[in-house]
Amino acid sequence: MNKQDKLVNIGLPVFNGEKFIRQALDSLLVQTYKNFELNISDNASTDKTEAICREYVAKDRRIRYSRNDQNQGAWNFKHVLDLATGDYFMWAAHDDVWHEDFIKKLVEGLEENKDCDMAAVNVINIDIAGKAISQNPSIAKFADKNHLSAVVNFLREPEIYGKANLVYGLYRTTFIKRMYDRYEMNNKYWGTDCIFLFACLCRTNLFVCEEALFYKRDTKTVVNFSRPANANPDDYTFPPLKYIEDYVNGFVLAAKGTIYEELARVIMNLRKDLYLKSRPGKLGRLGETISHLFSPNGLQNFFYKAKLILSEPGFKKKVKKTKDLFNNY
Repeated sequence: MNKQDKLVNIGLPVFNGEKFIRQALDSLLVQTYKNFELNISDNASTDKTEAICREYVAKDRRIRYSRNDQNQGAWNFKHVLDLATGDYFMWAAHDDVWHEDFIKKLVEGLEENKDCDMAAVNVINIDIAGKAISQNPSIAKFADKNHLSAVVNFLREPEIYGKANLVYGLYRTTFIKRMYDRYEMNNKYWGTDCIFLFACLCRTNLFVCEEALFYKRDTKTVVNFSRPANANPDDYTFPPLKYIEDYVNGFVLAAKGTIYEELARVIMNLRKDLYLKSRPGKLGRLGETISHLFSPNGLQNFFYKAKLILSEPGFKKKVKKTKDLFNNY
């Protein structure tokens, strides 16, 4: 079979993206994997986004452009997924950039690893000018062959390290459509992208290409894993206080029906408790949050509680059963 026989659908929702969308489109159109269809859904942009997109449609038949009469918000994210008809699907943001081998490497990874339904690469953060700022920690720990370890690693990873960027990986279309129907991302509360990804990881394996082939643009702040002096630390560690309960409960619900439900409850509540204890006042401190989370006492408490769950007879066998049940859903 030809390595490029599989159709990849790229969904690009956009609103007022004139400043960066050319760079995004240019990096997608030079992909070494050529068999893709790019669906751009414009959320009623008021700038030059429409004109730019129509210009690209005219010069490349793989691009489809549609425009909504009004801004539909997060609905647009689902809309581009609904348009997908190929074997694989990926979301693309209008202000990001991809290495030319991004799609090729991930398609090859999923073709060679049939037990995986999602794939991702390591991420480099870039600023408004496209200059590299920093590289996120490796995501390989989320693809541990020990599925339990992969799930635990995702739960424990501080949000500031960019684990939400897994959303911009590659998925088997049938899998991601089933998942999105059950665990839709939206803007109703904080962190639904992380919760959605966790729901996916509970039910499949992740393939990771450890090369840094995705350039995530930070248009607001410099990302260097330290808190800017004038920034609210709630934006960089755990959800703002008013969203914490929803966020924790979201992870528990995402694991419902799998053997990871109680584990999610324990770890996320422990993280919440450690976070709240680290706040010296209304502002809190990122350094203290992370140091509490990974302090000897914090780890001891975590491993003690986790051990109670993992010691359950037949726990490891239930991992495979969980994934089999979902595959037959």
